[in-house]
Amino acid sequence: MLWRRRVVAVLAALVALSVPGLAGCGGGSPTTTVGPTGNQPPLKAAEATVRSHGYFPVDVSAYDAKASLAAIVAVRKGSADATAQRAFFFADGRFAGTDTAKDSSGIRVAFARPPVIGLTYALYAARDPQCCPTDGATTVRYRWNGKRVVPLEPIPPSSFSVGKSRR
Repeated sequence: MLWRRRVVAVLAALVALSVPGLAGCGGGSPTTTVGPTGNQPPLKAAEATVRSHGYFPVDVSAYDAKASLAAIVAVRKGSADATAQRAFFFADGRFAGTDTAKDSSGIRVAFARPPVIGLTYALYAARDPQCCPTDGATTVRYRWNGKRVVPLEPIPPSSFSVGKSRR
């Protein structure tokens, strides 16, 4: 009977260490995860990085500090119609760059399944007014390859004079 009590006590201690909140102050053991993991800055720090580049965050739905790739969609400060947008990527615990070198007029997060994040861009015909894209939308998947964020599909052009533009 004594050995059963010891086994039960050991099992109870192991459960308490592996379940957050049961182990008490500072307890717990490291957890094992499958697949790539991230160590992104806390959301507030990532938002501060975005702001330091002259943008303000508008969509943090693709930001998970524990993911291998995270993104924040932001609007450039001073954009009266909020159409000067970029996605800011974070990987390996640091800012990893933006989706494009030039702003886009309409970005939304399609999905976030790190190490891949999909961004949907509104598409404009050559004569569309800035308010009203009529050429549909396209989704570009971005992947963290361990060194940089790479698009898996072509990024639409940013020109005002061609169709299927993200402007």
